[in-house]
Amino acid sequence: MIKYMKIILLLISPFASANNKEWGTYINAKGFFYSESIPIKSLFNKMDGDLEQGRFIYTHNSVESGISYTSNFYTATLGYMSRYDYLIRYSEDAIFLLHRKGNDLDAPIRDYNLLLQGNRAKSTGKTFELNFNASTNITLMLKGSWFKSQDLLDGIISGALTSDETGLEYNNLSLNYTYDQDLVFGRSIVEPGGKGMAMDAGLKIQLSDAISLSLSSYDLYSKIKWDQAPFTIAHQNTDTVMFDDQGMISVKPSLSGFYGKDNIIQRFTTRNQYEATYTTATFSYWVKDEVIASEHFAQLGTRYTSTYGNFSTAFYPAQQALELGYKSDHIAVLLKSDNLDFNKAKLLAIETGISYQW
Repeated sequence: MIKYMKIILLLISPFASANNKEWGTYINAKGFFYSESIPIKSLFNKMDGDLEQGRFIYTHNSVESGISYTSNFYTATLGYMSRYDYLIRYSEDAIFLLHRKGNDLDAPIRDYNLLLQGNRAKSTGKTFELNFNASTNITLMLKGSWFKSQDLLDGIISGALTSDETGLEYNNLSLNYTYDQDLVFGRSIVEPGGKGMAMDAGLKIQLSDAISLSLSSYDLYSKIKWDQAPFTIAHQNTDTVMFDDQGMISVKPSLSGFYGKDNIIQRFTTRNQYEATYTTATFSYWVKDEVIASEHFAQLGTRYTSTYGNFSTAFYPAQQALELGYKSDHIAVLLKSDNLDFNKAKLLAIETGISYQW
């Protein structure tokens, strides 16, 4: 597939206008971290931060480098990328219990509903992106990536727990997940490998000289096929009746289930962006919303264009986060956070890029 894209890139380049064509090279890196309930640093430090209500933890990190070709009608890029994606959904009781355990605190006596759902993969491969003018007012973006994956985790743990004077007791706990490391039975396994692809798409409409609307969907379609991936399906029941040494009846929880290998399909989390922009000679103003796992990251932003480059800032009302950015012909830097003390940040994103055209 990639070799055909290289051929296409070479074949279409002579038909572009010679007045505005450029070959170039680029490298960019992006890191996005969001923890809704607890500071990001606390996740790696025994959950010692302050706990708030929330539903998920998400990170998407990528590095990409390659070559680009620009004409009057389109821009095409061919690159190599590495990415890491991790999404954890949880119930409020689950993150509460993990926080209590991390801080060596007893759980209050009551019933708890447990839900932990994880989706993780590390991938490396090739990309091809095409931006082109469908008409004088409409620009389209299409991007595909083809990769190999490792570091598999995809599954769910759910059930009920009860806390009493003796501690926590699981009640009807269910587990169903695929993985590269068996955390339940501790068996030795061969780490599985996956192959996959993902597609991005974007649309920009120029309503007037000053007003534009855009829509972008990242990982609009994705599919990772894992061959012979290890899995575990287990269930813990508190209604198991046993007899003790004195012949008395006792009821104890028991874990039963099975593990094996199977071919599975995993998918990335889709990220959608909606934006409306008003542009003047030196300033741009925009309203933008990015949706990740049903969470909205809405922002209000402005950009100042000067001979030294573009300076931008944006504010996220819901997350109370601030974004600062700078972009020139060859360098781009962006930083966003909800706290000036990064040790307390729940939202932290860093983007850098370097490009050169000849």
